[in-house]
Amino acid sequence: MLIVFPIFQTVGFYGFANWVPTLLVKQGITVTSSLLYTTVIGLAAPLGPLIGY
Repeated sequence: MLIVFPIFQTVGFYGFANWVPTLLVKQGITVTSSLLYTTVIGLAAPLGPLIGY
């Protein structure tokens, strides 16, 4: 379980990060804004654990 969980976690995070811009564009948000939101999510990902630490 300690081997399988990190694999699924990594695949899930990157899959979600790659899917979000498509979802936002379908919701009517411009491509540039959706890419900005995705960039913020990607940059904030390492900050959450650091703040929790």
